[in-house]
Amino acid sequence: MIDAILYVVRTGCQWRNLPHDFPKWKTVYNNFLKWRNDGTWIGRVESGEIFTLHSSGLILSVVIHAASIQDQDGAKLVLQNIKEMYKRLKVIFGDSTYKRSGLPDGVKEELGCFLQPVLRPVDVEGFVVLPKRWIIERTFVWLKRFRRHSKDYERNPNSSVAVIYIAMTKNMLNMLENNTLRV
Repeated sequence: MIDAILYVVRTGCQWRNLPHDFPKWKTVYNNFLKWRNDGTWIGRVESGEIFTLHSSGLILSVVIHAASIQDQDGAKLVLQNIKEMYKRLKVIFGDSTYKRSGLPDGVKEELGCFLQPVLRPVDVEGFVVLPKRWIIERTFVWLKRFRRHSKDYERNPNSSVAVIYIAMTKNMLNMLENNTLRV
């Protein structure tokens, strides 16, 4: 069942086009929906503990919202999700967008941690590698390896969230297998 779901996420194929050596597509799809709805794909950090995730690029929370919502307002939704799970979080890095709308003060007040914007140097022209920004860009590359992300195939945003968690779970398992996970 898991292999069939991973096959759909990795290849981007339609559920109905699963190869015949997997269970029937409807069974696989129904299990995907069941696990999506009960939160199986998301997982939880029960103890409230968190490893140092400064360079791992692992996802703590996923929120999908309408394009009409500004990034800094969407960030508030993410922060609501991680508030209880990651109590030892000290610093959150973000781009300059996240210093708007009082978000840094809200992060300090709600989470008790510091929102550090990663700013572009004022005196530099052209492309420049920004500290910490490469981590999120690398995570986007990891997600793009899963063809289900090539287009928005999902009608339900919760399915899109589940597919992201499935892809990142598979990526993390590969990193553990290759002993390249750094936390």
